[in-house]
Amino acid sequence: MTKRKTRAERELGGNAGKRPLPAGGPQPVPASTRAPRGLQRGALKIWRKLAPLLSRRGILDELDTFSLSDACVVLYRLREAEAILERDGLIVEGYRGSLVKHPATTIAASYRAAWQRYATKFGLSPSERTGIEVAIEDEPDDLAELLFRVAGGRRQQNAGPTEQ
Repeated sequence: MTKRKTRAERELGGNAGKRPLPAGGPQPVPASTRAPRGLQRGALKIWRKLAPLLSRRGILDELDTFSLSDACVVLYRLREAEAILERDGLIVEGYRGSLVKHPATTIAASYRAAWQRYATKFGLSPSERTGIEVAIEDEPDDLAELLFRVAGGRRQQNAGPTEQ
Protein backbone atom coordinates (compact mmCIF):
# COMPACT_ATOMS: atom_id res chain seq x y z
CA MET A 1 0.00 0.00 0.00
CA THR A 2 1.43 3.37 -0.98
CA LYS A 3 1.65 6.29 1.40
CA ARG A 4 -0.64 9.26 0.87
CA LYS A 5 1.13 12.40 -0.26
CA THR A 6 0.62 15.61 1.64
CA ARG A 7 -1.06 18.57 0.03
CA ALA A 8 2.29 20.36 -0.34
CA GLU A 9 3.84 17.30 -2.01
CA ARG A 10 0.93 17.08 -4.46
CA GLU A 11 1.18 20.77 -5.29
CA LEU A 12 4.93 20.56 -5.87
CA GLY A 13 4.53 17.40 -7.95
CA GLY A 14 1.87 18.94 -10.15
CA ASN A 15 -1.23 17.05 -8.90
CA ALA A 16 -1.11 14.53 -11.72
CA GLY A 17 -4.56 13.08 -10.94
CA LYS A 18 -6.20 16.52 -11.17
CA ARG A 19 -8.43 15.59 -8.25
CA PRO A 20 -9.38 18.36 -5.83
CA LEU A 21 -6.76 18.87 -3.13
CA PRO A 22 -7.86 18.51 0.49
CA ALA A 23 -8.57 21.69 2.39
CA GLY A 24 -5.87 22.99 4.71
CA GLY A 25 -7.67 21.62 7.76
CA PRO A 26 -7.64 23.09 11.24
CA GLN A 27 -4.75 25.39 12.04
CA PRO A 28 -2.61 24.11 14.92
CA VAL A 29 -2.14 26.26 18.01
CA PRO A 30 1.58 26.13 18.82
CA ALA A 31 2.24 24.54 22.19
CA SER A 32 4.69 25.60 24.82
CA THR A 33 7.69 23.29 25.06
CA ARG A 34 7.43 23.51 28.84
CA ALA A 35 6.88 20.05 30.30
CA PRO A 36 3.64 19.29 32.14
CA ARG A 37 3.81 19.02 35.93
CA GLY A 38 4.31 15.61 37.48
CA LEU A 39 6.29 14.08 34.62
CA GLN A 40 8.80 11.49 35.88
CA ARG A 41 12.44 12.55 35.85
CA GLY A 42 13.46 10.16 33.05
CA ALA A 43 10.42 11.07 30.96
CA LEU A 44 11.17 14.74 31.59
CA LYS A 45 14.62 14.34 29.98
CA ILE A 46 12.98 12.81 26.91
CA TRP A 47 10.41 15.64 26.82
CA ARG A 48 13.19 18.22 26.85
CA LYS A 49 14.69 16.59 23.76
CA LEU A 50 11.52 15.90 21.78
CA ALA A 51 9.27 18.90 22.49
CA PRO A 52 11.58 21.57 21.02
CA LEU A 53 12.23 19.44 17.91
CA LEU A 54 8.52 18.85 17.29
CA SER A 55 7.69 22.48 18.02
CA ARG A 56 10.25 23.79 15.52
CA ARG A 57 8.74 21.56 12.83
CA GLY A 58 5.24 22.81 13.60
CA ILE A 59 4.04 19.37 14.69
CA LEU A 60 3.51 20.01 18.40
CA ASP A 61 0.06 21.44 18.95
CA GLU A 62 -1.46 22.61 22.22
CA LEU A 63 -3.65 19.50 22.26
CA ASP A 64 -0.67 17.20 21.75
CA THR A 65 0.99 17.87 25.10
CA PHE A 66 -0.93 15.05 26.79
CA SER A 67 -0.04 12.53 24.09
CA LEU A 68 3.58 13.65 24.04
CA SER A 69 3.89 13.35 27.80
CA ASP A 70 2.47 9.81 27.59
CA ALA A 71 4.90 9.03 24.76
CA CYS A 72 7.81 10.24 26.89
CA VAL A 73 6.72 8.03 29.80
CA VAL A 74 6.38 5.05 27.45
CA LEU A 75 9.87 5.57 26.01
CA TYR A 76 11.34 6.02 29.50
CA ARG A 77 9.74 2.80 30.73
CA LEU A 78 10.88 0.97 27.61
CA ARG A 79 14.43 2.06 28.39
CA GLU A 80 14.02 0.90 31.99
CA ALA A 81 12.82 -2.53 30.85
CA GLU A 82 15.75 -2.78 28.41
CA ALA A 83 18.18 -1.86 31.22
CA ILE A 84 16.74 -4.66 33.38
CA LEU A 85 17.16 -7.11 30.51
CA GLU A 86 20.72 -5.92 29.96
CA ARG A 87 21.48 -6.46 33.65
CA ASP A 88 19.67 -9.80 34.16
CA GLY A 89 19.71 -11.33 30.68
CA LEU A 90 16.85 -12.59 28.53
CA ILE A 91 16.59 -15.96 30.26
CA VAL A 92 16.11 -16.32 34.02
CA GLU A 93 15.38 -19.16 36.38
CA GLY A 94 11.66 -19.64 36.94
CA TYR A 95 10.03 -20.40 40.28
CA ARG A 96 10.24 -24.16 39.59
CA GLY A 97 13.89 -23.98 38.70
CA SER A 98 13.48 -24.19 34.93
CA LEU A 99 14.76 -21.54 32.53
CA VAL A 100 12.14 -19.08 31.28
CA LYS A 101 12.18 -15.81 29.40
CA HIS A 102 12.58 -12.78 31.61
CA PRO A 103 9.24 -11.09 32.41
CA ALA A 104 10.77 -7.77 31.35
CA THR A 105 10.82 -9.02 27.73
CA THR A 106 7.02 -8.91 27.67
CA ILE A 107 6.98 -5.51 29.32
CA ALA A 108 9.56 -4.18 26.84
CA ALA A 109 7.57 -5.55 23.89
CA SER A 110 4.42 -3.88 25.14
CA TYR A 111 6.12 -0.51 25.62
CA ARG A 112 7.89 -0.80 22.27
CA ALA A 113 4.57 -1.32 20.49
CA ALA A 114 3.09 1.67 22.32
CA TRP A 115 6.14 3.80 21.47
CA GLN A 116 5.87 2.89 17.79
CA ARG A 117 2.26 4.09 17.77
CA TYR A 118 3.28 7.40 19.33
CA ALA A 119 6.24 7.71 16.95
CA THR A 120 3.81 7.32 14.06
CA LYS A 121 1.52 10.04 15.43
CA PHE A 122 4.36 12.50 15.84
CA GLY A 123 6.25 11.61 12.65
CA LEU A 124 9.37 10.39 14.44
CA SER A 125 10.55 8.19 11.60
CA PRO A 126 11.40 9.25 8.04
CA SER A 127 8.56 7.26 6.48
CA GLU A 128 6.02 8.73 8.89
CA ARG A 129 7.14 12.33 8.42
CA THR A 130 5.94 12.23 4.82
CA GLY A 131 2.38 11.53 5.98
CA ILE A 132 2.13 14.46 8.39
CA GLU A 133 0.58 17.64 7.10
CA VAL A 134 1.46 20.84 8.90
CA ALA A 135 0.22 24.33 8.20
CA ILE A 136 2.72 26.25 6.12
CA GLU A 137 2.55 30.01 6.25
CA ASP A 138 3.19 31.90 3.03
CA GLU A 139 3.03 28.76 0.94
CA PRO A 140 4.88 29.28 -2.35
CA ASP A 141 2.73 29.46 -5.45
CA ASP A 142 4.88 27.07 -7.41
CA LEU A 143 8.12 25.13 -7.44
CA ALA A 144 10.10 28.02 -8.90
CA GLU A 145 9.12 30.30 -6.02
CA LEU A 146 10.10 27.61 -3.52
CA LEU A 147 13.49 27.22 -5.16
CA PHE A 148 14.06 30.98 -5.09
CA ARG A 149 13.23 31.09 -1.39
CA VAL A 150 15.56 28.21 -0.61
CA ALA A 151 18.35 29.89 -2.57
CA GLY A 152 17.75 33.13 -0.65
CA GLY A 153 16.73 35.10 -3.72
CA ARG A 154 13.54 36.83 -4.65
CA ARG A 155 11.45 36.02 -7.64
CA GLN A 156 10.99 38.90 -10.02
CA GLN A 157 7.51 39.36 -11.38
CA ASN A 158 7.27 39.43 -15.17
CA ALA A 159 5.21 42.33 -16.39
CA GLY A 160 4.75 40.58 -19.69
CA PRO A 161 6.81 40.35 -22.88
CA THR A 162 9.29 43.15 -23.32
CA GLU A 163 8.98 45.26 -26.42
CA GLN A 164 12.04 46.21 -28.43
